[in-house]
Amino acid sequence: MTDGDKNTLEVFIAGLVALLGVGGGFTFTGWLKGKMEGHDTRIVALEEEKVVYVEDCNKKMATCQFHLNSELAHGSEEFAGLRVEIKDLSKELDGDRKETAQWRAELMKLLIEQANHKDVADV
Repeated sequence: MTDGDKNTLEVFIAGLVALLGVGGGFTFTGWLKGKMEGHDTRIVALEEEKVVYVEDCNKKMATCQFHLNSELAHGSEEFAGLRVEIKDLSKELDGDRKETAQWRAELMKLLIEQANHKDVADV
């Protein structure tokens, strides 16, 4: 590499560092200005700057939270209705279990009586 090539490379690197420094400085300055004024400046690709005020964002967030809470409340009402239906079904199932237990007891009683009669008849 010749001295001319080294100088060209050094100038290119210095220019690149300067460009990055200037871009970072502008970014930091814009962020700091937004913080001081209470809004956030966002630059969207291929569009102009869009200023988003923090108060507007907070209002939108509060509105979204309200809608979310109302949907959750509506969902919990539906869930409560489902729990009542499940309790009713559980009561019906318990009733069926009791009936089944009674039928089993009566069947066992009849089987025992029948077995006792066979024993008596065999003698």
